[in-house]
Amino acid sequence: VYGAIDRGIVAFDGEIVNGVPSVLNSGMAAGTLDVSVVSAVEYARASERYLLLPDLAISCDGPVRSVMLVSTRPAESLTGERVVVSRSSMTSVALLELLFAHVWHATPQFVPGDAEPADLNGLDAAAHLVIGDAALMLHAAMQAGATRFSHAYDLGSVWREWTGLPFVFAVWVAQRSVPVAAALSVHASLIASRDWG
Repeated sequence: VYGAIDRGIVAFDGEIVNGVPSVLNSGMAAGTLDVSVVSAVEYARASERYLLLPDLAISCDGPVRSVMLVSTRPAESLTGERVVVSRSSMTSVALLELLFAHVWHATPQFVPGDAEPADLNGLDAAAHLVIGDAALMLHAAMQAGATRFSHAYDLGSVWREWTGLPFVFAVWVAQRSVPVAAALSVHASLIASRDWG
């Protein structure tokens, strides 16, 4: 979405603020950001505060590869076991909780933490929710047999198999207090940058 803006190909009247989803969610909730990508959970939690910007989302219709549960054994057998969940993504954690309750019928103990591939083997937990580049790198390590995890679940795939529907992880929103012309200008730049990408 930001590639053409970052390269100066698409004009953008504003300042880009980088951050993990939880930081951007907090900025929108506090009103310190005018327009941002936010977790789908944040939008659902406070939709009355936000104007949803159309045609922009982080979503999947099947495998996403960058949101994974990795485990030492099948997910169905994790009742009572520690599962480390990422502090950086509200939506992925909510999705994981739904899948445990309704697909795997297990009730693990969710423990907030950080899950970088280099840290996972030494942590005392049966499973980890891993997102972003960390998930992509861990999947490669699993393919090479270089990790203690024997089971991997792509959450986009599991959701699709369960519901038959695509999944939305994040959306772009504007504060309802932002002048409409300004929000539309930012939206137009984001769409143009996405299309260029």
